[in-house]
Amino acid sequence: MVNMPTRSRVESWRSDHLEQAAAQWRAQAERTEGAFNKAVQSIGSAPWEGASADGARDLVFTQLVAVRGAADNLRQAAQIAGNGATTLAGDKSVTLAAIRTAEQQFFSVSEELKVTDRMPPIFGIPLSVLRHIQASQMQADIQGDALRLAADDERIAATLKPISQRPARLHAGRTERPWIPRRRAWRSDHHRSGGSPAIPGRPGRPERHPAGHRHRDQWRWTPRLSDAQRREEPVGRR
Repeated sequence: MVNMPTRSRVESWRSDHLEQAAAQWRAQAERTEGAFNKAVQSIGSAPWEGASADGARDLVFTQLVAVRGAADNLRQAAQIAGNGATTLAGDKSVTLAAIRTAEQQFFSVSEELKVTDRMPPIFGIPLSVLRHIQASQMQADIQGDALRLAADDERIAATLKPISQRPARLHAGRTERPWIPRRRAWRSDHHRSGGSPAIPGRPGRPERHPAGHRHRDQWRWTPRLSDAQRREEPVGRR
């Protein structure tokens, strides 16, 4: 429900914050797309091969829709904010013009936007009645303009709130499950003989490849054993 604003509230109503937000959102959309395009070009032109390179390129192109969607949301919010600033400025101008018109015709407009006649009742009852009717009409116009100003302000804010929050949710969704390239693990002799496979990314004991390779990429991992399993394990496998 929209409350009737006071005269001082109408006179101090501001819309420049919407203009600033619109400019910032447009600039952010350009920066977001520019940074992503640079990343695409850098990864595409880098002399990088292998599974990690393929994974990085796949990740970049799968995020293309999300990045463009975030930029489109920013531009949509900027357009709504810019149009909203123009609407609020127009509503305020109309309301203040109605107040000035009433005061120029010897009416008084109070803080509660109530209009009363300032002319003394010395010109007879007919003119007094006519002025009273005129004051009521002016009061209705002024209060209606002020209510439209307040209603438009709330409508613009309600429209901008969900749109401006979409990029944040997209960013949170990307950072909750970051993409981490994993090195391919060796299949151990125990795995080839039908035992439990080595599990990439799990803590365990590093063991050299049976062929005696010393390269750092040729480690394999065996599952961590509990104390009870360690006591039952043959000595030769420790």
